[in-house]
Amino acid sequence: MDPVHSGEYLAEKLSEITDSLKITKAVFTITRDNASPNNTMLNDFKAAASFYEDEGSLQQPWSFTCKEGDVRCIGHIINLAVQDALKQLKAVPSDISETYRMDANAARIPVLYTQDEVVSALSKLRHHVYIFRNRRAFKVKLEQQLKATNIKQRLLVLDMPVRWNSTSNMIGIACSQESPITAVCASQTIDMSVRDIMLNQSDWAILHKLHEFFQIFVHPTKKLQASVYPTLNYVIPQYIKMIKRVTKKQRE
Repeated sequence: MDPVHSGEYLAEKLSEITDSLKITKAVFTITRDNASPNNTMLNDFKAAASFYEDEGSLQQPWSFTCKEGDVRCIGHIINLAVQDALKQLKAVPSDISETYRMDANAARIPVLYTQDEVVSALSKLRHHVYIFRNRRAFKVKLEQQLKATNIKQRLLVLDMPVRWNSTSNMIGIACSQESPITAVCASQTIDMSVRDIMLNQSDWAILHKLHEFFQIFVHPTKKLQASVYPTLNYVIPQYIKMIKRVTKKQRE
């Protein structure tokens, strides 16, 4: 189903529902994500709602219009913005986890990834996560080190390109286990080549900074995706806070 026809289908279904419930006149805003079929849907719904143009809606002295009533999903907009930031940082993750697989005694970071500090740090981290998740000896060593240092064990996770907050989660969990991960990599004799791709102090500093950057968007995203309270009144305050914090980061 192409975008235009899928949008027409959505509009037809929306009109059927609102007409059957006798609420077409009550609809003055529609909140939706930013998928292009929704543009067609809203244009078609506007045509259906224009039947009440002379009467207006129950909320406004005019019927539904795309200009006044189309409310884009702020959570989706934040997602698109941060995804673009990842592209600018050349930090978009692979959608195939096997990309980060390292053969025994052959661990190395491709030269292409070592030419940028951010890319290098993230590449090393993703390979570390894969190793600690999929090689039992390394997994056991990390569990022992976490227990010895009294740090709560949390499963390391790989990020995915669909959701930017998966990158935030990956970095956050890894940073909370920085000392144990470093200790295991420096002392282990399971695979000496892994020492060649160890996360150094500079790499960890970059990861902590990236985590701070992502935190700017984490709280607003959670706040504006609730289902048990209205969220529209939080949008502008949360947006202003994000802009202020991003501006502060720019100055730094």
